[in-house]
This record gives sequence, structure tokens and C-alpha cells, in this order.
Amino acid sequence: MYVDYRIINEKEIEAINDKGEIINITGLNTGDIKKAILLSNKIEGLDDKITNQSKIMENLNYQIAETKETRNKEIPGTILSIILFAISIANAVPIGFLIATGLISVVGLTAITLNIKDIKKYSMSAGKIEENWSINLERSAELKRKLSELMTKIKVEEKRNEKKEELVKAYKEGLKNETDFSLDYDDVKTLKLR
Repeated sequence: MYVDYRIINEKEIEAINDKGEIINITGLNTGDIKKAILLSNKIEGLDDKITNQSKIMENLNYQIAETKETRNKEIPGTILSIILFAISIANAVPIGFLIATGLISVVGLTAITLNIKDIKKYSMSAGKIEENWSINLERSAELKRKLSELMTKIKVEEKRNEKKEELVKAYKEGLKNETDFSLDYDDVKTLKLR
């Protein structure tokens, strides 16, 4: 995998692979190398986004669970205070007790309502983030597929260049030794000495 490059001229690039090695690449594939490096950077950016979105979803799910737990703890106390308030109204108890149970009921109902709103808000946020996360996963997989195809193309081109160099060396050696060659340009792997 190439992580960076430096353009030397139109047909030559120094590419740096993920091991930190500098590789001199020549030939027609320099444009492909540039594309591969850009794709690699896009994939890395998407992978970072996916990781961040996963952490955000995890935090939102934790907040949802915590808010539900708080709401569930408040429900029994609120129900009890509502029952006491209803009994106080029916039995004409002192006004202070009536006000106290009424306030506790209102506060409990308000807290439960706010918790329900928070749960909805967290759930909606988590849903949107999960949708983006899913899209980014698909896009990352598509870019990785394209990068893999491009890297295969680059490697094939590098092999072709190596074979062409071997052919040229063999041809020059053959000229020295006055040997005839048959060169097949469609398949540079074939070299027939006569």
C-alpha cells in the first residue's frame, strides 16, 4: 500500500509504501499511483469517521439506557405521590399535606416527561448517526474494492515494466552475441531465442 508520493517528472514517481520504503515507479502507471494514494487517504478518513460514529452511537446508547433507568426509578415514587394526593383530596387532610403531595406528583410527572423527551432525542440522534455510519461503511467497502483493483493494475504494470526491461537487456545482449529474437509485444512474458 502506498501512503505518499513525490512526482519527479511526468513518467516517474517516488512512492512511499506503508513500510516506509521509497519505491521509484516509472511508466504509464504514475497516474494510477496518484489515484491509489488519494483513494487510500479517503478510505483512511472514512475509517476514522466510522470509528468516531461508532463511539458516538455507543455513548448515545449508554445515555438512553441511563435515562430509561432514571425514568423507571422515578415512576413508582410518582405513582405513590399521585395516589396520596388523590386520597388527600378525598379525605380532607390538612392543606399542607395536600400541597406537598401535589407538588411531588407534578415534579415526578415533569421529570418522567423530560426523560421520555430525552430518550426520543437520543434515539433520533442515534438513528441518524447509524444511517450515516451505514452509508460510510458501504462507501468505504466500495473504495477498498476500487483500491484493490487499482493496486492489482499497478502491480501488473510494474511486472510488465520489469519484463520489458528484461526483454531490452536480453535484446541488447543478443545484439552483442548476434542472436535473433522474436518479441511478442502483446504478452511481454514470452521471449523466444532462436
